[in-house]
This record gives sequence, C-alpha cells and structure tokens, in this order.
Amino acid sequence: MASTHTSVDSDYPFAGYGPQPVRCQWLSEEDAARAPTAEVVRLVVDDQRGHSEAWANDRYQAHFLREVSKFIGPSPAVVMTDAGCIKARIADHSATMAGLTAGLRQLNDALASTALGEHEVLLGLDGCVHGQATNLQTVTHIRGRTTLSLDNTGIKLHPTAEEQSLIGSRMCREAEGVPDELKAARRIRTAAGTVLVLVCNDAAIFGARSRANLRDDVGLAIREHFTQAADPPPDYILLPPTSNGSRRRMASCPERRFVRPRLTCTNSRDPRLSSRRVARLRAWARSPKAFR
Repeated sequence: MASTHTSVDSDYPFAGYGPQPVRCQWLSEEDAARAPTAEVVRLVVDDQRGHSEAWANDRYQAHFLREVSKFIGPSPAVVMTDAGCIKARIADHSATMAGLTAGLRQLNDALASTALGEHEVLLGLDGCVHGQATNLQTVTHIRGRTTLSLDNTGIKLHPTAEEQSLIGSRMCREAEGVPDELKAARRIRTAAGTVLVLVCNDAAIFGARSRANLRDDVGLAIREHFTQAADPPPDYILLPPTSNGSRRRMASCPERRFVRPRLTCTNSRDPRLSSRRVARLRAWARSPKAFR
C-alpha cells in the first residue's frame, strides 16, 4: 500500500495533493533529435519537483514515470532519474538485514501503486521516517513491474553529516565494512550497458576533501568497495543528486579519475557530460505551497 497520511500531519507539505501532472521539455533541439536512438535519457528535474526532505511524495509522484515515458515516446533509452524521485513512508527500521528487508518491502508496496511507463528506469527511490529522516536511500532498476530486492536495488552507504540514521551506513558500521549483501547491485546491467550506481553523496567519497581527510576504517572500506566495483570500467556512472547544490558538487566530482566511461550525471546541465548517446530531458510541475 502506498503511503497514507491523516489530518494529524499538520506539517505534511503534500497534504491535499493527488498525483500531479508533469511538464517535460528537451533541453535542446539536439537532445530531442537524439532521443529516438539514445542509450540514456537523463532527467534534469526541477529542484522543487517532489523533493520534500523527510516527507513521502509517492502519491504526488504517482504518475511521474508514466508521463515522462509517454513524452519520450518510442526509444530504447534507459531513463535515469534524480535521487529521491519517489519517497515513501517507512518505519524506523533497525540497521540489520531484517530491517533493510522490511524497508525494501515498504518501498515495494509504494512502487506497486506507481504508474510505470514503457521504458527501463534507474529510479531514485527512498524511504523516510515520516517528517524525521530519510533513512533508506536507493537506486532501483525497473524493467516492467519489478519486485525490489538487493539484486536490483543499490543502497546508499556514504552519509552526509546530517544522515547518521542512514540504514546502509549503519549496517556498514555494524559489520566494520561493507556487507556482501549490499554489494550485489552496485553494478547494474541495463540495455545501455553496465551502470555503476553511486547514490547521491556516495560519490563525494572520491572528492578532494574526502581523500585528504577520511581516516575512518569503515569509510575507507566503502571507498574501496566503490573502487573495486568500477573495475572493469562500466559503460556509465550514475550520480543522482537531489538539489542544485548537490548538482554542482556531483558535476565536478572527480569520478573521472578512477573510471573513464561514458558519463551521466542525472541532474547536470554540464555539456561536458553529454554525448551522442545521452538525451537530456527537463521535467517539472507546480510545487506544493510549502516549497514556493
């Protein structure tokens, strides 16, 4: 079942909003011309489109994927969304395999109520403890109606300073390294080729500041896991940020120094990250009043 909310949620920014229509526009004539044969369509999503901190937006975004797919039309492209494109309400699960499995089950329930399109998708799909924290952050691989599992869902492991409740990070700390179960979907095989998935702040672990200052054994183990996952080099790296600030950081992140594939950064307008295989699509809608 998708997230539900009652009248006691006085701060809930999506209260009263049903599924919202999406407006789409190719970033350029070249992107539009490229789309029918592109390997990847990356979404440049309005910063306010459904981004909600720790509030579920799954009802608001329920038609998003279908409408984007309809706009794209016939194309073999894999659609790559922003991080947290869809957020669902989850319980405050423990940092254990049982807790993670329960969280994925709740995300799967929300996804079951989401209208899908015709395209293969790498979807930013998050779980939030209502109004408190986004504890489970993922990229999941969707081909038709999909059941989430650790074989098709990459889990965010490297938190920001404000994300100490992140389940993936806490599991790594409990294990004093990256559990094998969290490694399976770091490389995802798609119609566009192999994609290395770094969920939002995961990519920051390769930044100059992190390289200079990170001394934590668990953090170093996470970086080593990502580095090993990049060998052999994938066809694409997916870096799905959530906001303008993250977009600028990710666009300049030195991932090109550890692998050199065809790059895609889902929220970047940087033409250096474009190629003839990638078409860029802007998607936006009227924002909830709380975000205006």
